[in-house]
Amino acid sequence: MSNDLIKVYREENNKWKQTLDIQRQELPAMCETLSEFIKNKPGKQNIDNARNLNSQLEVQVEVIDQISVKIQSQQERLIGLREETPGHTPSMNTFYDQEELRGELLRFEKNYLDLKQKFHSFLLSVL
Repeated sequence: MSNDLIKVYREENNKWKQTLDIQRQELPAMCETLSEFIKNKPGKQNIDNARNLNSQLEVQVEVIDQISVKIQSQQERLIGLREETPGHTPSMNTFYDQEELRGELLRFEKNYLDLKQKFHSFLLSVL
């Protein structure tokens, strides 16, 4: 049972890493788009809003890096559990840690999508 759960968790973590990699690639493009729009539509309010969004995008990069480290650490623990002696009951803390990580990823995803919505709303307002 626990080996099946470990496999599911490892696959889940791999998918999270893929999603974070895609988001990490989107962020610089979003920052560049902000810069281009400000060049074409300067103005104090536009510049202030763009700077604010840009700061939030930079924070997202940092958060992605922090979460990626946690995912990698969890992956290593899961691999260690799989390699433990047969018949040994793995620590439940690792399974609880997976649940905590899942909650953190869900909160991050919501924040990321909210920021992406702000970004697109800003672009529409500048048009």
